[in-house]
This record gives sequence, structure tokens and C-alpha cells, in this order.
Amino acid sequence: MRVVVARLDYNGELMDIYPLSNVSKKELDEIIEASKDVVRAHLFLSRELKRPLPHSIIIDMINYEITIVFKPKGILVLASIKDNILGTQQQGGVVTA
Repeated sequence: MRVVVARLDYNGELMDIYPLSNVSKKELDEIIEASKDVVRAHLFLSRELKRPLPHSIIIDMINYEITIVFKPKGILVLASIKDNILGTQQQGGVVTA
């Protein structure tokens, strides 16, 4: 399992990224784009519903597990890349808040 830590601002933009393992540019891009999409959707729903939503989100996909934590100074993204994936599995994902 390989790990990436990133920090986003409250506009969903990348501030810092720290690959703690050997991770390809393609994998980094996929993780960051998935995280940005979920963060923007979360913030949009929070504004539309006019109430706070949960402070953490977990995205469990076939290749990645991404945990997003909303902190006062920014948004922390912790992603683990699953290396032992069978080639016959279909692409998909689950988002849990």
C-alpha cells in the first residue's frame, strides 16, 4: 500500500501534496481530482442546506481509499493506493460521510 497526503483550501484547490511513497503522476492526478470533486460537492451541499455536514468523508474505490478531513486551517486528504487489485474487477466507488 502506498500513501499520499495532500492539503486543499476551502475552495477545493490544492495547496500542498506529500507523496509518502513512490506514486506516479497519473495516480496523483486521479487522487487529487477525485478529492477536489468530492470537496466541492460537500461544500456546495453545506451551503445549499445551510447547515454543517460531517467533518470527514471516506471514498472507497477499487484502486484507492481516500479520507478527507475538514479542519479549520484547511482540508486534509489522506489517500492509500491499493496495489493488489485483480484485473477482473470493475471500476466503481463508494462515498461515505
